[in-house]
Amino acid sequence: EFWGRCFTITPDVLDPRPDTETLVSLALDWLPTGPVNILDLGVGSGCILLTLLCERPEAQGIGVDESQSALDVAMQNATALGVESRANFIESNWFSNVPQAALFDLIVSNPPYIPSPDIDALEADVRNYDPIGALDGGDDGLDDYRVIIASARSMLKPDGGVVFEVGFDQADKVLKLLDEAGFAATGFCKDLSGIKRVVYGRAPSV
Repeated sequence: EFWGRCFTITPDVLDPRPDTETLVSLALDWLPTGPVNILDLGVGSGCILLTLLCERPEAQGIGVDESQSALDVAMQNATALGVESRANFIESNWFSNVPQAALFDLIVSNPPYIPSPDIDALEADVRNYDPIGALDGGDDGLDDYRVIIASARSMLKPDGGVVFEVGFDQADKVLKLLDEAGFAATGFCKDLSGIKRVVYGRAPSV
């Protein structure tokens, strides 16, 4: 269950966690009620993108994942939730296969952010059941944030936003990456445990 809805989960995708609902809450606060385009990088089960589409009936979305098996799960969930006509799915390593002419009102992502040296110390129910490719974020856990942030502004409409879930001690580091990339109005939101769990940045208006 995620945001009050049931999602099919397999070993090919992360098990949705309550912390990620903080990301959805912020995204919904940002999104207007009219037609918008959303890009979910690393869509997994689809819990983020599909929840946003359910809550915003005029929204369209693209979910990207490098795992076709994960995309199959997301497509199954889109059909079950009745939003398949507004969701497209692309097998892609981040932006590599996203149409270059596409511009989005919002980019959301819960990328891999566990530092590689910490993988073996994860709790067994995470280490043994979640796909390692969705957990391992490189030596400092920030490899995928760097890749995404480097290209995100060129894929956003003016005033469009990017919203990330981050690890418990990573918010300030990801905020610095957003600031260095020229994002405006950067900030963070805390989860129910008081951890800086979501980081955001808005593209300049022009």
